[in-house]
Amino acid sequence: MRPIAEYTIAEYSPVSALLRAIGDIQTDNGLLWTPSTQVNPRGGAGIGGWEIHNRSSATVNYGIGFRIANTAWVAGQYTHAGTTFTDDTTDAQDAGATDFALETLTDNDGFIVACKYPFNALSINIGTAGAGATPSVHDMAYSNLAGTGWTTLTTTNAFVAPVAVWAAVSTPVIWVPPADWGKVAANGAAPFDNIPVGYYAIRIRATTANAGAGLVAAVATAMEVWRLFDLTEGLTDNSTATKNYFPAELYQQDISGVGAYISSVTALQSRVTAFIRER
Repeated sequence: MRPIAEYTIAEYSPVSALLRAIGDIQTDNGLLWTPSTQVNPRGGAGIGGWEIHNRSSATVNYGIGFRIANTAWVAGQYTHAGTTFTDDTTDAQDAGATDFALETLTDNDGFIVACKYPFNALSINIGTAGAGATPSVHDMAYSNLAGTGWTTLTTTNAFVAPVAVWAAVSTPVIWVPPADWGKVAANGAAPFDNIPVGYYAIRIRATTANAGAGLVAAVATAMEVWRLFDLTEGLTDNSTATKNYFPAELYQQDISGVGAYISSVTALQSRVTAFIRER
């Protein structure tokens, strides 16, 4: 990679695979880079280039990107009966208690996340695992191009799809942003009651809820919203991938950190280096 004087060289060995460790969500621990405390009117950052060296003893998928600032997104529960959204952003962004419901024991209930910017990853700290003799079946949908309804996200766009049963771990959900993803056009009318106008929305629901003995609905402690770039599959062990964007760069406004996604659970021996600047 070609260094530029105005960039900071950030380097780390990821403390967790799968984007974020369970205890790090809604903290600055385990990030590749965080903005300075100096006031930045745009709250943005640019990545001029980066490199990953895979030492996980496995072939991995990877990407790099920005954690979106909490002020730029909302989250809450989706109730299929009445197609209502109940804002619960405070609980989604507060890691102090396990109090953000991801689902109910009723088919087609779930949660919605909406953001000022297109995003394509959630990192979820699940405190109470879902359970049932028959696991739930999840689907994802996004606000359509007109911003007036939901369109189902195809499996082609799902890079890391929601798991069948939300386990009590740090769980990523990652997708390729659809080309026809639109901003919510109207607040106060179904299906986007209480979702801010102009936000990009994602809905994750259990089309078939957990069933059978030992029923438990999953509850999260907190989550983060991310915009990941260069999502790539198939980097073999002890291989290096380099991405150069100079003189352009990856840029995102309203961010609170930069991090990398690596799919292997043994990613701790890997290394990520990036040129990052605040702007």
